[in-house]
Amino acid sequence: MTAQFVDDFATIRILNFKKANWNTNKYQLFHVMQDIRNADCKTIGMVYVRALRRMGMSVEGITRFGLNQFSKRHMLHILARFTSYVNVLMGNPSHFEEYVDRKRQGNTYDIEHILPDKYEDYKDGFADLEDFESTRNLIGNLILLTRDKNRSYQAMKYSEKVQKYAGDNILAQALSSTAYSKNPSFLSTVVAKYGFPSRTQRVLHDFIKAV
Repeated sequence: MTAQFVDDFATIRILNFKKANWNTNKYQLFHVMQDIRNADCKTIGMVYVRALRRMGMSVEGITRFGLNQFSKRHMLHILARFTSYVNVLMGNPSHFEEYVDRKRQGNTYDIEHILPDKYEDYKDGFADLEDFESTRNLIGNLILLTRDKNRSYQAMKYSEKVQKYAGDNILAQALSSTAYSKNPSFLSTVVAKYGFPSRTQRVLHDFIKAV
């Protein structure tokens, strides 16, 4: 329960572009520690819930969360958690440690922008260059790819890249229609639980229209 609270507290702050370190949060967390001292489990749970509700922010911050100087140290980890979660949900190995290990030998993972950095090709779908750039960096436009693929796909249009994604991790595959016809474990778990098809088809339509 304590581990869940720490995870929730840190994640909520990060998604709202707030520091999650001890020095920044020690006053609030010290009072939480005082309130749970010698308490029973029910009381501790109530203290944690109350502390989270009093933060003045929530996980809804993810709708505005994107890649910038603050978030770049956290983004790989968050994307790895998303991808790992779906892997496990489908009954596959997590691969989390592999995703986040930037020092391992071989092909490490990078953050891939799904929408290419070519404003002129996609400007009809955005108000201006600033809108395009801010949208590109939102977490919904980011996935994990191995370093070699990430760098080789950069010049490709979305309609070309999405075909390549079909052979990568499951969140990348989910952008391709093939994931919904040749992947029964994906359909019976992720799609059934989260309704991926309607959302993915809408995203595909918007992107392809932009191309």
